[in-house]
Amino acid sequence: MDKHNVLILDDNLDLLDLYQRMFGDEFNILVASNLKTAHDLAKTNNISCALIDLKLNGDSTDGLCVTEFVKASWCVIVSGYISSEAISRANASGITSVIQKPIDFKLLLETIRRIVHRVIVEKEIAENLKQWKEDFRKKIDALFDLGNSISVESGKRR
Repeated sequence: MDKHNVLILDDNLDLLDLYQRMFGDEFNILVASNLKTAHDLAKTNNISCALIDLKLNGDSTDGLCVTEFVKASWCVIVSGYISSEAISRANASGITSVIQKPIDFKLLLETIRRIVHRVIVEKEIAENLKQWKEDFRKKIDALFDLGNSISVESGKRR
């Protein structure tokens, strides 16, 4: 089975290395120390989860803008600067998982696993729904064809 891609945006290079070592056996860890790299990685990879630091040195905006290119429900805020205003903004953008630094890595791993599982289920539901729509459309078309066939047959008898 392929590993799921976890995008991690943090300007602390030592922490990015630690994430890689801690979670790399289970997930494909894609690291970015700035928003441009995070955006480029999200464009070229299928992201299942994103860990986002709010405060990024050198970027004019915070990590919440990642939700512009990664589904918000797949994002986790991991930051040492979590104010009630930041939580409100995160919730308003659709992010529901927030973990304060210093990081509880067991909690973080369980959070990533939960999000990846949700992504898997969402994709399965979407695929099933697509298949059900196709099957339904075929059955409707068959009924329509049958109805036309019956109309033609009854018209010949008169």
